[in-house]
Amino acid sequence: MERKFDETFSTMMMERSRLQQVQRAYDQEMKKAQFVAIQNAKLQHRVKELEKQQAQNDVERKSLLIEMEKNAIRNSSLQLASLEQQKADVNVMKLAEDQKRQKEELHNRIIQLEKKLDAKQAVELEIERLRGTFSVTKHMGDDGDVEVLEKVDALLKQLREKEGELEDLEALNQTLRG
Repeated sequence: MERKFDETFSTMMMERSRLQQVQRAYDQEMKKAQFVAIQNAKLQHRVKELEKQQAQNDVERKSLLIEMEKNAIRNSSLQLASLEQQKADVNVMKLAEDQKRQKEELHNRIIQLEKKLDAKQAVELEIERLRGTFSVTKHMGDDGDVEVLEKVDALLKQLREKEGELEDLEALNQTLRG
């Protein structure tokens, strides 16, 4: 019986040892499973964070694209405004040049008209002088002196020429004014 007791005791001890090994193996597997579960939870959490970050990045990318489009439109508008300003500057310069040219033309026209007026006044004075001389000579020629009569005819001819010049000057002035 002792033998059987020893055998049974030995078998129990072996079973106990095997049971402890199984328990240790089970505990290690449970620890591994818990570690894997914790790691899996961390990974899931990280995946969610990365997905949130990706969504945030997408929103920011869209926002940046919209801002870039707005900047492109703004830059295009600024370029158009700059071109318009350049055109306006060129137009102002052309207008200034045209006004300067017109002013010079008007100044030259005024000078011409003043010269024509001076010439007209000179002719009018000459006509008045000739009329005065003609009148004096005519009174002197009442005596029938041939020389005086020739002088009167010459003065009358000069007077008619000067009156013709005066008419020509007045016609020219009318043309210049019109």
